[in-house]
Amino acid sequence: MNATGDESMELLRVARKARDDARAAGAVRSPVYAVGQGLACAAGFSALGLADVWPGWSAWLLGAGVLALAGFLVLLWAGVHHGGTTPWFGQRRRWVASLVPIGVGFLAWVPYGPSGWLVAFGVAGGVEYVMRGVRTGAAQ
Repeated sequence: MNATGDESMELLRVARKARDDARAAGAVRSPVYAVGQGLACAAGFSALGLADVWPGWSAWLLGAGVLALAGFLVLLWAGVHHGGTTPWFGQRRRWVASLVPIGVGFLAWVPYGPSGWLVAFGVAGGVEYVMRGVRTGAAQ
């Protein structure tokens, strides 16, 4: 690209304005996405975990779990694309908070096995999504 200094500065200014506009649009996201993501995560993983505990209902629980987790992915996609920018591991992203559901799941694995892990991970993950959405005011 052969641009003079003035043209380069103008292009840089336009790019920064576009970035700032996308960030501003992303900052006003509704926490509804995070609440929906949290509920879908909790319901999906809990249903998968309970399918092993209640064999008579396993087909229904597996189907409901898969649908809830598909809904979770749709809400996740909609939440991150709503503002025109996809945040990815920025300063607001707390790795410790994201790892807590895995730890809670493993603690439940010891007494309850894989079913306990799925239920505990789903509920803890759902709570983490809701808390993050309420705290930041944005779905991530």
